Amino acid sequence: EKLARNLEQALLQTQRAAGVIRDLRGFLAQEASPDASTDVNAIARTVKQLLSIESDAAGVTVELALDESLGPCKAGRTPIEHVLINLMRNSLDAIREAKLSGGSIRVSTHAGKDSAEVTVADNGPGLGGDAVQRAFDAFFSTRPRGLGMGLSVCRSIVSSYGGKIWADPELGTGAVFHFTLPLV
Repeated sequence: EKLARNLEQALLQTQRAAGVIRDLRGFLAQEASPDASTDVNAIARTVKQLLSIESDAAGVTVELALDESLGPCKAGRTPIEHVLINLMRNSLDAIREAKLSGGSIRVSTHAGKDSAEVTVADNGPGLGGDAVQRAFDAFFSTRPRGLGMGLSVCRSIVSSYGGKIWADPELGTGAVFHFTLPLV
């Protein structure tokens, strides 16, 4: 009886996650127009402000190191905000769960020849083992209560604009996530 209840709960959670993905993909199909362009630096400033209450409450410093020569990127504003919110909130959660004092998150942008690179780095516990390899897999999470959908959705968003997203292995010195977007 208990096993049946647990399996039913797992099925409901799986259906809920599938619904979230379906809704997000529908949203992305509307947003991922070839004419979309956005200022990634402006998005970084907005997201820092949006998360300021959470970061202040956690005692986490958020630093922006933005390349002011960076031009507009081929992407929709709302989906890229979602990507940055997810990456920064993951950093905040990791720092909080590790109970680190003096936590910090650094968001930087850099203009390449044909693309912009955005980096979100923190001084949390980092990613180790297969976590770096599996970080973007659907339903994989390093958190006990995590759904494992956030980074998978981020990958879908970034890929929909022709960009790439990846993580660096930095176990013990923090997590570092990067993504690229084509320049207009």
